[in-house]
Amino acid sequence: AIFGLGITVLINNSVGSIVGFIIYWFILENLIIAIFLPRIAVYLPITNAGAFGSGSDVERITGNAFSQEGPDLAVSHGYLLAGAILAAWVVTGLGLAAVAFSRRDID
Repeated sequence: AIFGLGITVLINNSVGSIVGFIIYWFILENLIIAIFLPRIAVYLPITNAGAFGSGSDVERITGNAFSQEGPDLAVSHGYLLAGAILAAWVVTGLGLAAVAFSRRDID
């Protein structure tokens, strides 16, 4: 919720924030980054939020999709580190929103 609030304050539009979240989640994180940059995908906010909320490990794809065996899943990190990564995303979003809010609305 705090991360969403930070993004809403940054773009100054709550509907734009919701639409931006949906576009980010379905297109950017689940399709583009997960397919083309799987090493980075394990550090993204929604992946870590799901792992932290369910208490499971974050898994990454290893191997080649075109081999006989296909790709395998390997544990990248546990749910506690996922919570710490999620907290870093929240602090970053909230910090950027605080700067934008103080520059735009206080002056």
